[in-house]
Amino acid sequence: MKKQGWALILITLLFSKSALCELLVYPYRATLDPQNKSLEIKITNNGKTSEQYRLSLIQREIINGSWENVSQTPAHSAKNLIKFSPKTTTLAPGQTQTVRIFAKNFKGVRSLEKRSHLLIRQQPKSDEAVQLSEDAIGGTVSLLYGVSIPVIVRGNDEGTSAQISAISNQNTVEVTLNRSGPHSLHGSLTAIDNSGNVIGKLQDISVHVPYSSEQFLIDIKNPSAPKPWSLEYSDLDGRDISARVQIP
Repeated sequence: MKKQGWALILITLLFSKSALCELLVYPYRATLDPQNKSLEIKITNNGKTSEQYRLSLIQREIINGSWENVSQTPAHSAKNLIKFSPKTTTLAPGQTQTVRIFAKNFKGVRSLEKRSHLLIRQQPKSDEAVQLSEDAIGGTVSLLYGVSIPVIVRGNDEGTSAQISAISNQNTVEVTLNRSGPHSLHGSLTAIDNSGNVIGKLQDISVHVPYSSEQFLIDIKNPSAPKPWSLEYSDLDGRDISARVQIP
């Protein structure tokens, strides 16, 4: 399964791809630790009409290979550790709202890592009515959409590491990124030919707690590049976590 950096932007309610462009969120991952107990994200209404958005914490997990909302609260949930403000906002076209996210405490974290997701969801307008259609399955639903980002609360890292394995298939390289230790991985994968040239790259990939591995597919822009090729994993969270392997 091919996963790009945008795979970490988790679409919760989406009925058209164009609707996605109307709500911009950056950054699309929030990590809190004892050295960074609060941070800010920006949400922007990129549409043509004023919209109200509601923010809430939800839990999403990988089920049958894809991210899904779940009603259970797993042991690694960070819901009781996170505060954020505001919880609702109304934005005119082109307007941006700053959202502050705080970690309440780190008593239940220690060296571990907890995760939940912050959902930013468009709200129906007061004069908006849901109209039923005879050819709709169970009636039509108003085109409301939402974006959620992972919010991670972690203690001091004690031994998180990465291991990679790879198989070359002409124009692509299949990669398995394995995680060990208490924290998630967040980094990039770079394919390099025997002359030191970059021939493929994936940015902003992750292996979240509690999952031990994820699979990725890298497109090779120059399949005739001199071999042997190598593959490097580099951390994007400022940690000393890296891995390198030769591609068969």
